[in-house]
Amino acid sequence: MRLVKQISEDEVFSRWFINEAKGRLGEDLESFVQRYPHYRAIVEKPNFESEFENRKRAVLCWLSRGAILFQLPLDVVWYQAEISEDDFKSLFVIADNWWSKHYGSGSDKLSTISDEVNLRKDIPYIKSLLENIDEIDPNLIIIGKKNGPFTVIDGVHRAIALYIHFFLLKKEKWTSFDVFIGISQVECIWQRNRV
Repeated sequence: MRLVKQISEDEVFSRWFINEAKGRLGEDLESFVQRYPHYRAIVEKPNFESEFENRKRAVLCWLSRGAILFQLPLDVVWYQAEISEDDFKSLFVIADNWWSKHYGSGSDKLSTISDEVNLRKDIPYIKSLLENIDEIDPNLIIIGKKNGPFTVIDGVHRAIALYIHFFLLKKEKWTSFDVFIGISQVECIWQRNRV
């Protein structure tokens, strides 16, 4: 993992909010901002100097992902980083009740991305991501101690689709991409529950 630059928590919330709009709400961004025009500015041209905008994004993230955010250590420092093939293959994925709610196989234990791929590769949503692989935003949000292990806390579905694309189907050669990574001196609570 190569750290590119330190970023603010506000930038992370901005990315997370966009991911929520695209993923959980199941729409493309243009449809989302047409339906909710009052969010257009904070989606398309975020102003990280605006306390109001930053609070709005933070509240929206806490409403949809509070259970995860509550578990983050208080000392997290955020970075934009470039993830290598080896780093990607060694990622863990966070247990997400969405999986168990929709597919009956979620767990409160972390598992490796390769284990999750084996469990989830036939899920229709993963298949739809694979059909539109060029449209996937690979900007995952991950967290870990400085030397790992690293855990995907946002973008699990996308990470699984990318893993299948690059390593199982071998559709193209690996190319590094940027992620947001939170570095902490302590493990998050779910990182203590690795499979």
